[in-house]
Amino acid sequence: MDERGNYKSINESTVNVAIEDSNNARLFAKELPLSARGTFNGEMELSEEAALGNYRIVVEMDGGTSRGSFEVAEYKKPEYKVKVSAPKKYINAGEKMQFSVSARYFFGSPVANAEVKYYIYRSRYYAWGYGEEADETSDETESDDDYSDHYGYGNDTVQESEGKFNADGQLNVEFRIPEADENDPWDYSYRLDAQVTDSSRRTLNGGASFVATRGNTVAHASPERYVYSKGDVAKIRVKTTDYEGRPVAARILLRFIQRSWTAVEKKSESGYSYPEYEMHEREVSSADLETDSQGAATYNYTTSEAGNLSIKAIVNEGGRQIASVGGYLWVTDRQHLWSDSAYHHTDHGSIKLVPDKKSYRPGEIAHVLAILPTDNAHLLVSTELSTVLSARQVSTPGRSIILDVPIEASYAPNVFLNVTYVKDGDMYTNDQRLVVPARDKMLNLEIISHKQEYNHAKPLPIRSSLVALTARQFLAPR
Repeated sequence: MDERGNYKSINESTVNVAIEDSNNARLFAKELPLSARGTFNGEMELSEEAALGNYRIVVEMDGGTSRGSFEVAEYKKPEYKVKVSAPKKYINAGEKMQFSVSARYFFGSPVANAEVKYYIYRSRYYAWGYGEEADETSDETESDDDYSDHYGYGNDTVQESEGKFNADGQLNVEFRIPEADENDPWDYSYRLDAQVTDSSRRTLNGGASFVATRGNTVAHASPERYVYSKGDVAKIRVKTTDYEGRPVAARILLRFIQRSWTAVEKKSESGYSYPEYEMHEREVSSADLETDSQGAATYNYTTSEAGNLSIKAIVNEGGRQIASVGGYLWVTDRQHLWSDSAYHHTDHGSIKLVPDKKSYRPGEIAHVLAILPTDNAHLLVSTELSTVLSARQVSTPGRSIILDVPIEASYAPNVFLNVTYVKDGDMYTNDQRLVVPARDKMLNLEIISHKQEYNHAKPLPIRSSLVALTARQFLAPR
């Protein structure tokens, strides 16, 4: 970085790389060439007598130093194997079930009377994708699921306990699955992780999981596109399957829910005030329909409300209404107004960019909704890779506008759309990656082992590689 804290290009063509072991002995020192994008790579072989512990990587060049590390640990052949099993892959919420934990030495005897510590975790289970026509080239990593803000992506600890194996090297753990909350639109996965310690004090782990289901049918509703103008007709595709992905016919209630957010002032323990954004839901439309024997149906929804809409698909099973959160719609009116500027608690003061599709083909036009924190903006709209590919000015009187971006073949596998403007001395900017898979250049890679099982043999020499390390702090962002 320069003296003002901005990224700048580097002039050097090489970097000096050194590796030191846990005893501060230097094992590797070499000048490595930099690629045009500021990356380098190298490798170092570790002997079987190498010191154990933390190894440091030090990279030096004109203008700065960077450090990294890796661990070198002793390899020990396991003497026994831990097995954890659940009775079924899918179990109804509210039922009682048993995990089975067992361990046997490789020479055949059970690990009798071993100590067992176990932990049961819960995480949200996404059944989306069952019954859908998967597009293997689409990008599924970026989600606009605002419901996720109300639940963590990690594991919640449900139970923690310990026990002891019997003489047969086995322990059964009984677990009552919590009842499903009728207001919770999610299924959950439960996992038991067991740590088994034998008489020689060696500890090995094992685990197994199952899905606690609220019913028997998975319903998913998704729009053909994500961005519409008020009055447009959105084609909604509905799929119904069982939890194994097999299509089933079902009667579905679709609910279209407008979502908005309001700021609530909170105070920290130190007295610092900060806003928290609460999401509110209001039903704007609903429809009944039935899926066919292939579990498929479509519904044409005429958008009547501007804003952010989510789709809930509800299945009635035995008098219980089981709701699943489906896709979402962003709807703007023809005058490019926006009714709710606080559309998301983290982005209310910045530009929000919403592509109408997850991926595009060359020759298509991407319609990207830009939601702005102010009105009467004069936008600089550009497409970028390592350089600026196109740039134009767009003016909008309201707080939203749909930007049309022609997709070129040279954009594969992705291109960045950047929107920037300045108003009242403040600059607002954001970019959005548009995915353009190179479908005509896709390769199918299959790795086949020549054996199903391998015996434990003499440990192979440990080999450590430094692959594509990057001098990122010395480079421009793109």
